[in-house]
Amino acid sequence: MGEAMATDSKDLASRLAKLNKADMVDLLLELHGRHPDIDNYIDRYLLKNAPQELAESLRQSIARHGRSRRFIEYSASFSYASQLQQLLSDIQSSLLPDHPMLACDVIVDFIDTHEKILLRSDDSAGVVADVYREATLLLITSIKTARKTHDFEEGYWLGRFDIWRKRDPYHFYLDMLKDIAGALSQEELGRLAWRYRQHLKTAPTDCYAEDQKRLEALVGLRAVAKALKNPMLYAEALTLYSSEPSQPDLIDVARNYLDFLQADEAIGVLEKLHPATKEILELLLSAYRLKDDELAERNLLNRLFALEPSTENFQALLASTPKSEHQQVLNTAIAKAEQADNGTLAANLLLELNQSSKALNLLLRQGDQLQQYYYGDLLALAESFKESKVPLGAILCYRALLEDILNRAYSKAYLYAADYVQSLLELDRICQDYAHLPNHSEYLRELRLKHGTKKGFWTRVDGSVLLKGL
Repeated sequence: MGEAMATDSKDLASRLAKLNKADMVDLLLELHGRHPDIDNYIDRYLLKNAPQELAESLRQSIARHGRSRRFIEYSASFSYASQLQQLLSDIQSSLLPDHPMLACDVIVDFIDTHEKILLRSDDSAGVVADVYREATLLLITSIKTARKTHDFEEGYWLGRFDIWRKRDPYHFYLDMLKDIAGALSQEELGRLAWRYRQHLKTAPTDCYAEDQKRLEALVGLRAVAKALKNPMLYAEALTLYSSEPSQPDLIDVARNYLDFLQADEAIGVLEKLHPATKEILELLLSAYRLKDDELAERNLLNRLFALEPSTENFQALLASTPKSEHQQVLNTAIAKAEQADNGTLAANLLLELNQSSKALNLLLRQGDQLQQYYYGDLLALAESFKESKVPLGAILCYRALLEDILNRAYSKAYLYAADYVQSLLELDRICQDYAHLPNHSEYLRELRLKHGTKKGFWTRVDGSVLLKGL
């Protein structure tokens, strides 16, 4: 059979234009009934000049989804989300532009199905919930579009929001508040903010039944603060909610100040947090950069490098330093890297600074501690040692990876462990000095004595490698 020939859109349009009316009707009748999506598209296209009937068609499709009792398995959740997405796209393209109030009502019907659908779905990937979040954004667009052509009494949309929230167990309407500027008026947002603030001020803090309501008020007030572009209100929400806010919450407040370029306020929050983690130092760095405070910036870069002596942090520190001080910074960086707790980061930096012997000595001092590092970092470090022609450094990395797997008896990774043995053999051919460590043959012999019962590993090791260790 010959290959199917694709028809480009221009050629298809030209050929369809040549069809007479009867042939076009026959074509559509032939297509109708072949697939529900095609049927819905044809039906809604024919209703494009009848908005009420079009809205009813969309509502019927929404209702079918809401009534269904079929459980959506994880494997089917992606295709099901696509079906919901297509329905949402139909509302957006066919109804919203010219009939935003109708679109708003239909979108609300769509969002109102979320509890039934999510309860019968394995939405571990979150794809179904994402469609509902997108629906709330489309609802906001509908309201904004409606405001362009309709006059509403003050409080109209706030009243509707209150009704929607009564059917919002998963808080999709609550979460949309942060994006609702322009849909709700400034006065409506102010009234919402007052309402949430009053609840946080008056609701008892020692009553379990009120905990959920207070949390919702916190989320609501923060969202309204974002919509009002008022970071002070955002910070006040946390103060009202808790007399002892957590460090992550305070970091969130500082980050929100930075979103609105309020550096001093962010610094005021961050400087009080201890210990100064990498995240806190990076936020402080952003704040002082907003203030063009070069001295504070350099101090923070020094603190970041001391905390995490990575190549990236060193390069940032060097870039902020006058050229006349580069050698001093380099010497200090080498000294700090040699004493660093994080062996992989520091060794990578030392290799970048052409200090391969110091990088090797650092790993030799780390010993069994190397096994605690992330395997991806160790693999990358092994490659860096190879490029620097320091085979013993790479051997230390592969031994740490191998021993970690065997010590944990992680049978699923035995295939990788066997690969590491092969890499060790290849490195042994070019390694002239094992320092105080056992050479490859001795190492394999010790490995067999300690882990000889792990047949799943040894059967995967190539025979020539085994012979090398005997």
